[in-house]
Amino acid sequence: MNKFILILTVFIFSGTVYAEQTPIYKEGRIIYYNAPIDSNGFNMVKKLYNLEVGLLIFNSPGGEAGIAMKFAKWIIEHDLEIEIDRYCLSSCANYIFPAGKIKYLNEWSVIGWHGGALQFKKTPIELNDIRTVLSFSNNCDFSKLPKNNILIFESKIKSECVFYKSLSINPIITMYGQTLNDIFYQKNVDFWSYSLDAMEFLGINEIVVKGTDWTPVKMIQEKNIKYFQLNEIKEVLKKAGKSSLLFPLATGAEP
Repeated sequence: MNKFILILTVFIFSGTVYAEQTPIYKEGRIIYYNAPIDSNGFNMVKKLYNLEVGLLIFNSPGGEAGIAMKFAKWIIEHDLEIEIDRYCLSSCANYIFPAGKIKYLNEWSVIGWHGGALQFKKTPIELNDIRTVLSFSNNCDFSKLPKNNILIFESKIKSECVFYKSLSINPIITMYGQTLNDIFYQKNVDFWSYSLDAMEFLGINEIVVKGTDWTPVKMIQEKNIKYFQLNEIKEVLKKAGKSSLLFPLATGAEP
């Protein structure tokens, strides 16, 4: 995820480079956040916050997962709404976007995933790996995971699992792109996204598109964005032998 911080620090979108703006500031009830997710940015938001603030507007390439999860929990605790101006990538998509009480998208807003704390080394991942993740998400028991096939950050993996479980969001959302042979991270597809109904199916609710229909761009910095549709996810799910990608605990189904 670190390479996105470097690439998108000078990310040009709609003819504007966010580094030329004041990156984090408050106007009325809104805090604008145009920066990577890090402790300095999070601390700045906490300093700017007062009880009149109800909305955070983001343009962010992501950042460190642990800080992003703490930031997301703070957003939830303060019952704040989130709006994505132009882009929300990596840990911004993983944790910040789902944390909003209401999640606003503009017409061209991009939400991009490319991995999380729990991430398989191999690609494509197999159907049995999906079953393993769903089993793990039932109680966040680290012993359920095959340590030879994943990147081991045990404390962050557990924190991510608990975070998603608290919001009834499926952890597959951070790794679903690895189920196909697009070979993410190696060719010209660096991250993926989902249709609105697919995001809802995976547990991200209360999404509101401002103005016209949501028609996000399909490429950033000459890198393609793969968009998954609901029917594709359901087809993989069917092959995995499950009727839902929601948490087994929530559906009452056995992993």
